[in-house]
Amino acid sequence: MRYLLLFLILLILPSVNAFSCSDLDGEEREYCEEIKQMDIPQEEQDYLIASLFDLAFEDIFDYNKDINFNEAPDDVETEDEGYIKDAWVKIISISTGILIDDTIFIDDSGKILTRFNYEIELPDGTEGSDCKTKYSVVDEDSDLNIYKNNNLIGHNEITNFNIYSNENQFKSRLKVRLRTKVKHYRWDDGDCEYHHKEYRTHTLYSYDYVNTERLNEDFNFDFKIIKKYLDTTKGILKAENFKNLELEFEDSSYTYNRFLTELDYSLLPYYALTLKGIQQDSEVSNNIFIERDDEIKFSVKNTDDCRITISSFFEDYEYDCDLSYEEKEIDIETDKIIYDENEIIKVFIDSSEEVEVTYGDETQYSENYVEFFAKSNVNKITAESGYIEDYEIINVKSKKNKGVLFSLGIFVSINYLILKVFKVKCA
Repeated sequence: MRYLLLFLILLILPSVNAFSCSDLDGEEREYCEEIKQMDIPQEEQDYLIASLFDLAFEDIFDYNKDINFNEAPDDVETEDEGYIKDAWVKIISISTGILIDDTIFIDDSGKILTRFNYEIELPDGTEGSDCKTKYSVVDEDSDLNIYKNNNLIGHNEITNFNIYSNENQFKSRLKVRLRTKVKHYRWDDGDCEYHHKEYRTHTLYSYDYVNTERLNEDFNFDFKIIKKYLDTTKGILKAENFKNLELEFEDSSYTYNRFLTELDYSLLPYYALTLKGIQQDSEVSNNIFIERDDEIKFSVKNTDDCRITISSFFEDYEYDCDLSYEEKEIDIETDKIIYDENEIIKVFIDSSEEVEVTYGDETQYSENYVEFFAKSNVNKITAESGYIEDYEIINVKSKKNKGVLFSLGIFVSINYLILKVFKVKCA
């Protein structure tokens, strides 16, 4: 199954020859060698071989680290300064990092991979009135600085980092300094003789930036049992900012996956890889009843061996199941059932704590008594406290309804008299 999923994921990749059988072990290496013997196009071979790699965050970072960036990637601009040519610097990969909706989310610590290159091109020819000009390099050095939020954190192409804020900018700065000696030769009595020398210094700066956000792993977790009846237990599970969630019991389970992951690539023609999160809700339940909206409500028969696992893109977290339950009840009653419009409705509450009582668009809070003015066509009063509720149904007679009932009474009475008279005459 893993191979199939990875194969589907890696179908987004064009032909990449960097996947080598020598990097695999065991059965995967045997499969790889068999694929290489297949009479299929090279591109299809690459797809199949790539599917054998279990590309976790570290695997992706190592893959990118092994790319030989001998020239600037297609979308990376190069810069020149004097005899320094085609200079560039690029942040290639951040581990641990996940791309979601064009934003790179990172863990509290990780590594940043930067690559750079440049060329030195000395002139070929003579200058001005020279009969000959010689150029040579006296001194050449390059310096790489890696910054996090403008604070220097390293000088190496692979630099470790720790973060303490939610938004973080990484910056790579390449400094190239070149000192050259230029010898000038001039004509002297028909001979091209050495005349003088000079030293020239060129300094080039090149930058790259990547903005990231800290992955929010505050799940705002909540789990509680809200009702027990007969042999069934009903509860709620709340969590935010997770990749997937799993609720397990001895005889039942529920899995909710909010994100799938796939590979994204950039920096052609090198195809540097980044793991990308795609929101695509999917659920699998077994022997458990689930209702999901802003929270997950579940009903289950057997609560033994309860386990909860919530995962971000970087870590898995285990939570305890608090299966304790204290029976709470709310009971409300009204002073009567039928009211005239605008008559006071007296609501009596029996509860051990304050409850929310709602009638139409009006809400009051009390633990013993509230009043409302009766409204036409509003017939339900509801009391809630947490996940416990009670309600009362009433009837409100409006003035309009009274007129209709009065007219209907006259109509029925007249027809009754007419019918009675008709029966007498017929007799």
